[in-house]
Amino acid sequence: MPSFPPANKAAQSEAGKYGPWGGNEGSPWDISETKGITEIKIYYGDAIYGLVITYVIDGQPETLTVGSTIGESKQVHEVNEYFNSISGFYGAWKEVTVIKQLTLATNKGRHVPLGTKHDGDLPFPYAPPPLPPPPPYKIVGFHGRASNTAIDAIGIYCHEKN
Repeated sequence: MPSFPPANKAAQSEAGKYGPWGGNEGSPWDISETKGITEIKIYYGDAIYGLVITYVIDGQPETLTVGSTIGESKQVHEVNEYFNSISGFYGAWKEVTVIKQLTLATNKGRHVPLGTKHDGDLPFPYAPPPLPPPPPYKIVGFHGRASNTAIDAIGIYCHEKN
């Protein structure tokens, strides 16, 4: 099991990096130095098409859009809420491997499963790459790869919760 920095303000920039899980196509994207994720909108259908993530850096909100903004969408973040686990499935879609289904769980007990799992899709997280600690943990950033049509791979930055 990987070593995790303690979940305190001094370790804010020392979050563990886990993943990405999924396919090898697409361009890399990364938001690692956040002081908080304030909003995530997920676009989905028969795959996870795109993410719009709003986060805080140096006291200022920033927004990153990766993948596509087509399909159904759902905002999956509420006030005073953070994500404390990630799971999902990846598999073949239009001749490439992408994230097909994504579930984010929150400290408020919500589980938000979006996308579609099909027979033959593989679960994540898995090792290698290193696994995050057992939930709950606090997700403070995301990274991965995306094309202009889908999220090819996703990983997290997180702190262990005591």
